[in-house]
Amino acid sequence: MAYNAYFGSKPVSDWTANGPAESGHNFIDQINEQGQKVSGAEDRYGQAYGNISGAQNTYDQAYQNQQGYGDLYGQAKGTEGVDDAQAQYQKSLASANATQAAMNNLPSSINARSNVVLNQAQRNAALGNQMTKYQNTLDYWTRQNQSDLGAYQTALSSAQDLAKTSMGQEQARVSQAMTNLQTQMDQANALYEQVLQERAIMRQIYGDMYEDEYRHMQQEIEAWAANLQAETQRYAEDQATARNNAKIAADNAAADISKYLGSGYTWDGNQWVAPYQAPEPLNQIDTNGVLITPQTGAVTVDPIVRYGDNGQNAYTRQEYYIPNANQLAQLMYGAQ
Repeated sequence: MAYNAYFGSKPVSDWTANGPAESGHNFIDQINEQGQKVSGAEDRYGQAYGNISGAQNTYDQAYQNQQGYGDLYGQAKGTEGVDDAQAQYQKSLASANATQAAMNNLPSSINARSNVVLNQAQRNAALGNQMTKYQNTLDYWTRQNQSDLGAYQTALSSAQDLAKTSMGQEQARVSQAMTNLQTQMDQANALYEQVLQERAIMRQIYGDMYEDEYRHMQQEIEAWAANLQAETQRYAEDQATARNNAKIAADNAAADISKYLGSGYTWDGNQWVAPYQAPEPLNQIDTNGVLITPQTGAVTVDPIVRYGDNGQNAYTRQEYYIPNANQLAQLMYGAQ
């Protein structure tokens, strides 16, 4: 098994890492493809995280620059002319109060300003004229003061409304900045979940690859073990056969030795040789239909005859042209 691909500190065989897609063992292709998905998810998350920083700065500035109700109310008072209306109201009120005070002092003031002693009728007439003038003035300032009071109250109400509106706008601006920040954070969190999911898929691919490698190695080990067991069995059978054959050979050798020992056989280095035995006298020789009687010389023979031994190696087999039976008999006897 070749180990040409390394992932971390773990070697992976080419069979596991570089198999075709249809085999399910193309883990390098799967890892490369999933790596692109992980990188894409991380890039999108990085951009979203950068947007969080911008949204956070916008919110911080909106919150820090948010004006309070007091400041907004002060601005609204100036916008609606509250101070001017208040001053005008206070001015007309002061005029009305001054006129009322002067009217209250008319009897003594008439007497004090006159260089002659006035009788009662004169004093009453003078007092009536002054009272009429002051009353007209008092009526004027009273009406003016009521009008100024209304204008002042209207300005106050408008300033309060404007301050509330401005306050609402300030709060809405801060709230919008907060909402935008929260939206950016939610988007970043969702993208980070995608990063985690893609990384989990990558870990699953690695896990499947090492599990597939382990399973393949187990199959190879099991196949090797089965082959070893078969080879061991065959070797054991061969050894048993060899031992049996050796025993048979030994038994045969022992039988041969027992057979030949003491029987006169000798070992010439290659085989056992029987002892020499003298041939039995030949009474008749029957060779290929030729009957020979050496003692009498009677023979029936063809022009070419073959003669031989009686199985005891007494004669050497030869072929002769025999003209007559006497020569044959002579050859037979002379060959002893």
